[in-house]
Amino acid sequence: MRLRDRLSSAWAAACCWQADLQIARKAVSADVQAAWTGSTRTKALRRHSAGYDILSFDTDGSDRLIEVKTTNGWERTPFHITHYELAVAEERRGDWRLVRLWNFAREPKAFELRPPLQAHVSLMATSFQASFL
Repeated sequence: MRLRDRLSSAWAAACCWQADLQIARKAVSADVQAAWTGSTRTKALRRHSAGYDILSFDTDGSDRLIEVKTTNGWERTPFHITHYELAVAEERRGDWRLVRLWNFAREPKAFELRPPLQAHVSLMATSFQASFL
């Protein structure tokens, strides 16, 4: 892929993430919105290996790692979370939070969950990695 094409793809991806961030900000509840308003900077991430979707910062400069999970169903609709996202949530308990967007296609609503996630949801393994013997 030529450099110009890669830059165009990166620009399009950045625009999509910025649009997602704006939609998410508009959809969140008053409590979560108030928490986000205190942020000094927010950066949407494109790589999935970070363990969170949005890197934000509190007014005191501490990290705020936000993982966004979205469904069109009701607030208790199951969602997928990766092993790595769970590991980062556990490692960075004070910084990491899950913002749960639901009823997204009709009237988006949101709430926030903080680690340990097992206190809020039941986790069930639905995928396995197969390695050759």
